[in-house]
Amino acid sequence: MSIDLSGKKIVMIHGLASKPPREDVHSLWTKCLIENVRVDDSALAGEMEKQKDIFHSAYWADFTSQSHS
Repeated sequence: MSIDLSGKKIVMIHGLASKPPREDVHSLWTKCLIENVRVDDSALAGEMEKQKDIFHSAYWADFTSQSHS
């Protein structure tokens, strides 16, 4: 059974703490979220793996530095 995730977005936001490079953080957080969902709903986790474009990363520090420029 297919689960429709169209129109859905999951935004992962981090603060000022030191992190690995953006691509690594995005990949690790995406994998972690999917695996935690898999505990209760393997079908949903499977769809999330197929539709990784629903995941977006936001950097709080980037927003504040842009708004003060």
